[in-house]
Amino acid sequence: MHCFAAWDWRKPSKANIAARLKYNRTHSTFTGRAFAGRESLMKLNDKVAVVTGGGRGIGSALARKFASEGARAVVVADLDAAAAAGVAKEIGGLAVKTNVAEESDVAALVAQVSEQFGRIDLFCSNA
Repeated sequence: MHCFAAWDWRKPSKANIAARLKYNRTHSTFTGRAFAGRESLMKLNDKVAVVTGGGRGIGSALARKFASEGARAVVVADLDAAAAAGVAKEIGGLAVKTNVAEESDVAALVAQVSEQFGRIDLFCSNA
């Protein structure tokens, strides 16, 4: 039995793609239609969240969402310090310049957040 019987993902025809897009529009958690009237699925009250690559794109959207869901602290880590600072200022978070390709930068990020907030509840490796 297939959950997505409306299309066959192995055959990307126009009909299959249209069926998949229709399904995604009506069942996506991001549109809110599938969970309309329900309480948020994320429980971030009083949590400390770190988002790497949080200066723009999906990372900045994640940081904004975590802040709106009541996180105690959202740390926006990005190689672009100015972009991270802009998002952090907007959401009342902390910006940290971090190059995730350097292990020492990631270790310093974890140490700084742990020292300042006492813990990390959610580490979103987006970069």
